[in-house]
Amino acid sequence: MRNTQIRHSHIYAGSVSDRLEVSKKILSMVGKELTQDADFRHQFSLLQEYAEALNLHMANMELGALCGTCATSPSGGCCSRFMSGEVDAVQLCFNSLAGIEVKVVQLNGQECLFLGERGCIFLFKPMFCLNYTCKHIYDTCTPADLHALEKLTGQLLSKQYQLEQHVLRLLQKGA
Repeated sequence: MRNTQIRHSHIYAGSVSDRLEVSKKILSMVGKELTQDADFRHQFSLLQEYAEALNLHMANMELGALCGTCATSPSGGCCSRFMSGEVDAVQLCFNSLAGIEVKVVQLNGQECLFLGERGCIFLFKPMFCLNYTCKHIYDTCTPADLHALEKLTGQLLSKQYQLEQHVLRLLQKGA
């Protein structure tokens, strides 16, 4: 990777530690421009509101306890170490911009590397993590809760995609 350019493959592929480094590089390249852009700040604020609404709904559905039980199983459940590879550098960058201390917190066992004592450390989670609804969730949650979960997830992921495309355009321009 050259010093002034980030390849698309570096954002979405490679090891988790490589992507953590790429997210820091993205912040150093375009972070100042993003934080000074009034429209981006407004859209990012909406993204944070959407994430907080989704997290509140998930908490009301008691998914933390349900998912935490699976995460501590021998396979790690949905929050397995394999899922750590679903993060991308822009998503990590967004979490940093939101004030999350983005770092590996889980080094032992089969759990996701970003699974802390109270669950996922991210405000903005990987798309797969948000889109997957397991049988345990379907069996324990009401149809109304599931419908709201899908709606809130779609709203968040749509805005996150929009802002990710903006960051990718800035990186392409060499900002």
